[in-house]
Amino acid sequence: MLTRPVRWSIALFLVVAGLRWIVNHNPWSGPIVLTLSSTHAVHLNDWVTFVLWGAAALVARPGLARRRIPVLVRRTAVPADNGS
Repeated sequence: MLTRPVRWSIALFLVVAGLRWIVNHNPWSGPIVLTLSSTHAVHLNDWVTFVLWGAAALVARPGLARRRIPVLVRRTAVPADNGS
């Protein structure tokens, strides 16, 4: 098990890597997904940053991974068609 300072250091590294991807290493921005202002937007290729930030959250707070996600849509059993 990693200690808290090690987890937070790894999380900080992942957050900085995500910011660096947006600012410096984004050769192809792709289509705009969300417009924030006339000069700023979230592009399709920014998903790398969001994945890195999500990984940082899971490393910093491992309890987030064990938290139950509320069920928004319940699946109901549908009887199979026997072909008769």
